[in-house]
Amino acid sequence: MEIADFKEIEMRRYGILPVHPYSFKLKTLQKSMWALAYQDRQIVWSSKKHVFDRPAIQALGPQLLALFRKIGKHQRVVFKIIKPSGKILFSGDVFLTPEGLNWRITNFKGSQKKVDNFSVFGDSERLVPLKGQVYKTKEERKGLIQNITSWIIFSSIVPEENRILPEIKSGDPRDPLSAVDTAKEVKRRLKVLETLKQDGVITDLEYQRRRKEILRGF
Repeated sequence: MEIADFKEIEMRRYGILPVHPYSFKLKTLQKSMWALAYQDRQIVWSSKKHVFDRPAIQALGPQLLALFRKIGKHQRVVFKIIKPSGKILFSGDVFLTPEGLNWRITNFKGSQKKVDNFSVFGDSERLVPLKGQVYKTKEERKGLIQNITSWIIFSSIVPEENRILPEIKSGDPRDPLSAVDTAKEVKRRLKVLETLKQDGVITDLEYQRRRKEILRGF
């Protein structure tokens, strides 16, 4: 997993407004990974299958958590799941918007395609929205709305204000939890700090130290 920039044209085309960086709970990300399902088709559609198996979730979940805390407003997290043979099983990206947590798959078991590439023969693979999930849609032409079957939005996982972190600019050495500008910003940073403590990301001792730094800056 790594961080990559969005193309400006893509953000405009699909109305992508990332809410980054963000402090997720690890369990929230892991549950979304387990709930990401797909089907493939020979003659008929297969039963639903998991994109991520449990070992992959255990290994990649903490990495995803850390990357979301560093990611910028115009960025996304890209990933690849690779077999021991070196063959790509899945690749795609994930990002958070006001609509929810977005997962996209652009490589299904070696079959590469653009996000909105609609085949005249129909899809051979597709993500499947489960409870609390919807397809991203696009207006192909006026009055014709199509589902983008490689793009799932977890509408049940929407941004919470107290989990939105201040963006770290490139080369900025400041700790985002200790940079204070206004009373409103102080309150927001204290809420973020409290959330990090509750999630077990920082210890009580670290919490007290950083809290003092925030208040001292104000």
